[in-house]
Amino acid sequence: HDAALYLCERGVVSGDAGTQTLRPNDNITRGELSKAAFFGLYSNSNGVNVPNPLVTDYFPSIYPDLQNTTTYYYQAAKALLYLEYGDGRSPFDRDRSCFDPSGTISRCLVLKVLLETFNIAPLTSGTNVFDDYGPSGYGNSPFWGYAQKAYNLGIVQTTHFRPNDNCTRGEAFLYLYRILIGIVNNTIPAPNPVNTESPATSRFFIPANLSPEVVNAMRGVEYGNFNYYNKDFFNIP
Repeated sequence: HDAALYLCERGVVSGDAGTQTLRPNDNITRGELSKAAFFGLYSNSNGVNVPNPLVTDYFPSIYPDLQNTTTYYYQAAKALLYLEYGDGRSPFDRDRSCFDPSGTISRCLVLKVLLETFNIAPLTSGTNVFDDYGPSGYGNSPFWGYAQKAYNLGIVQTTHFRPNDNCTRGEAFLYLYRILIGIVNNTIPAPNPVNTESPATSRFFIPANLSPEVVNAMRGVEYGNFNYYNKDFFNIP
């Protein structure tokens, strides 16, 4: 209840279509998680303040089911596909066939999304506290580092983690709340996702100018379809 109230007061989450219903026991969808994580990232005591424009607003959307700009999750999902803080890891991966905004998401992947959104790196070694998840072999537990880091920071407070269970809305809200409280209390470093510094896009992966419609098109400046652009300059004495 406290977590939901905290998030609602800051505009990070809201009830369904004015019904004031949060459905804490329902499984959270990928679209819902993207919006909550994104709004949480740009929230403060005055509410949610997303830069306008946000640099990723100009980036192409690579997934065929992420093309409708009027959906509540469109800006958030696209931003979290490109937010990397320079470490090459984005909250949502770009190697799927679709974004699947109405799909469920497991608890271990919810932590991956939230920790990467707030620039919290996973552990790569250490003592495992979980009785049902951990590094008997890292290849068998690819997201264990996020769960263990979350436990160390107090974001997860149970040693029976159930990593592959679908995450509920209430569980995701609680994780997000604990991250935001940790930032307020200086136990978690505050991320810096702003895109107004120089270079303006240093926090985001810069994509090729591709969309599902032109993914097979010839690349070149004349087609408006290129990975990068450079020019050679020379001086005349």
